[in-house]
Amino acid sequence: MLSSKERQLLFSIRPGITDYATIRFRNEEQILSNESDPKSYYSKNILPEKSMMHRKYILERNFFIDMKIIFYTICRIFTARRYQEND
Repeated sequence: MLSSKERQLLFSIRPGITDYATIRFRNEEQILSNESDPKSYYSKNILPEKSMMHRKYILERNFFIDMKIIFYTICRIFTARRYQEND
C-alpha cells in the first residue's frame, strides 16, 4: 500500500497519454487473464511496479524524457500492428 507521501507525489502531476507503465504493461489484460486471482496479482505485482515507474518519471521528468516516452510508445504501436497483421 502506498503511503500518503507517495500518493501525494503521484498526484502532483497531471496524467498524460502515455508513460513508462503504459509501455511496459501494454498487454496487462493478457497478463492478468493467465492468473487465477487477477486482482491479487495486480495489487501485489503490477501496481507496485507501476507506482515505481510513476515515481521515477516524476523525479526525472524533462523534455527529453517525454520525447523518449513518446518515441517508445510510437514504436510499440507499430510493432503491435505489425504482429497483428501477420496473424
